[in-house]
Amino acid sequence: MKKAGVTIPIDALGRVVIPKELRRQLNWNEEDRVEFFVENNSVTIKKFSYGCSCCKKVISDLKEVDGVRLCRSCIEKIKSS
Repeated sequence: MKKAGVTIPIDALGRVVIPKELRRQLNWNEEDRVEFFVENNSVTIKKFSYGCSCCKKVISDLKEVDGVRLCRSCIEKIKSS
């Protein structure tokens, strides 16, 4: 794991600001969502990616059908059933 070389304080509400340079480097934008993973005494933050609700593949062009995200392949499988 590469060290970023900066330290950031946690504010009174438990928030941490991810530095602009890191967000730019990771291509993270204002409306992006992140998810947290805890292992031992470490936290990993990853950009959240929606996956297909059926096959779980993370694909950029998912279609939302009644609040469920599906890939084209799964939509075709459902149609042919």
